[in-house]
Amino acid sequence: MKQSLLLKKIKKKIETLNPEVIIKNSLVGYAFKANYQSKYSKQYYESATQKYRDGSYIEKILTLGEDFSQLETKQEITYKGLAFGASKKEAQKKLGDPIAEYTFSHTPDYVVFFYKFVLGPYKTKAEIHFYKDKLVLGIYFFDAKQKVTLIAQSLSKKYNSGNSFKQFSNLCLIDSNKNTLLVTHHNFDLCLFYVCRKTPILAQAVQQLKNKIKSEATREKFYLRKIEEDI
Repeated sequence: MKQSLLLKKIKKKIETLNPEVIIKNSLVGYAFKANYQSKYSKQYYESATQKYRDGSYIEKILTLGEDFSQLETKQEITYKGLAFGASKKEAQKKLGDPIAEYTFSHTPDYVVFFYKFVLGPYKTKAEIHFYKDKLVLGIYFFDAKQKVTLIAQSLSKKYNSGNSFKQFSNLCLIDSNKNTLLVTHHNFDLCLFYVCRKTPILAQAVQQLKNKIKSEATREKFYLRKIEEDI
């Protein structure tokens, strides 16, 4: 009984230190570790979202594949099995809660979910972007140190009938809905961009981000959903 009361007091004290941390274990060491990681994670994710604030980076993604080698695919392009237009609730049901969720106060309709996945032997950082509660953009970031042969094989099996790609970087896959999967390198990392083009919704999001940032002071809202391993 006394131990239970002590743990409750410790948990309460930790939560007052950082109310954004969700304590999943009442052990003192784990709790403080979670509190320490949250500060680092918050800084990382805040920094990661700055490039999206004015819409210009997303606009670049929309034009990124124009000079790439283009290949049509009969397979519908989806992100982790989620079709473009899927809601945040559908994404959370399929993938679980994100590590972090980021919303811009000047454009609350635009939300970014952050995840970390293990795909085969690879660890990857991932982002899912929603506009008006519809999935419009998905991104994977693979560390350049990782050999990505299996990624190429997996994509070729799904989108190219198992045939090897003539080139794997600067590649643009296009499905029957005009949605695209872009494969490129950015800051030495291999990046996969899953871009919604079936409707102009992503272009509309870019325009709103641009317009709103000119007229309003911005203050982003950051929500730390849960703590996982340090990045």
